[in-house]
Amino acid sequence: MGIALYDNSTDLSGKTNFIMPPVQEGLLGWGHLGGSIEKSLRNLARYQPAFTVVGNPEVHGNYLRFKGGQDFLRTSIFQRRNHTLFCIARSNDTFATDEHKPMFMGTFSGQNVEAPGFVSHGLSLFVNNNDPGAPMGKLTAQAGVFNPAAPSTSTPLSVNVVKDMSKFSIMSVTCSNTTITVKDWITGIMATNPFPAATIPALSNRAFAVGSPANETQSLKGYNDVAAFVIYEGVLTEVQQSLTTARLHSYCNNMGIPLS
Repeated sequence: MGIALYDNSTDLSGKTNFIMPPVQEGLLGWGHLGGSIEKSLRNLARYQPAFTVVGNPEVHGNYLRFKGGQDFLRTSIFQRRNHTLFCIARSNDTFATDEHKPMFMGTFSGQNVEAPGFVSHGLSLFVNNNDPGAPMGKLTAQAGVFNPAAPSTSTPLSVNVVKDMSKFSIMSVTCSNTTITVKDWITGIMATNPFPAATIPALSNRAFAVGSPANETQSLKGYNDVAAFVIYEGVLTEVQQSLTTARLHSYCNNMGIPLS
């Protein structure tokens, strides 16, 4: 017999999936979006601050529609050296130009916290164009890296998998001290890129944004729909990642969000 924990003080109006995250260690942000802006701003990670809204995201029953640089969410979560990020998202934009490439979440871009005189590309998850074009796109994870012994503007190091971006799926990014990895948990496809020798993640001084670059004047301003997102400090183990995605999958089932 198992024990299911609910937070009865949190009114999710129908979002009745278990909201006690299966992995608590390192949890900084857990957002279930949709229904209303008020409900979407609640951070389900214990003792962590709520999110704030910029502009007027389009509210749907189980997701918010964002426009990069215009309508999105801000968090109070600043980039750490290592992260594991999850999101349930899609985009029906064209990906043809930077105005139509969506950024699902990230800290792109700001000043390097450890070398303030230089720019950091931060850490982000976005969509790049891919031949023959939408709805296929390159789901791309990117980390800015730099050599602390010879600091300069960070080098954007990216890795991607090609997939149909018009359908909701569960996606993740892991950033360690030496690699960045992107994974589509519905297909199981993943890719990893090692950092160049002597480089480490360059921490952006901008907090994570959802649905837009953290610096809204930057490129990547496409439309995108986000149903949920999760931010962990540290690289979760494979077991922990599987537990988290199973919880997100169950949430989608309960909320009628088709995954593909």
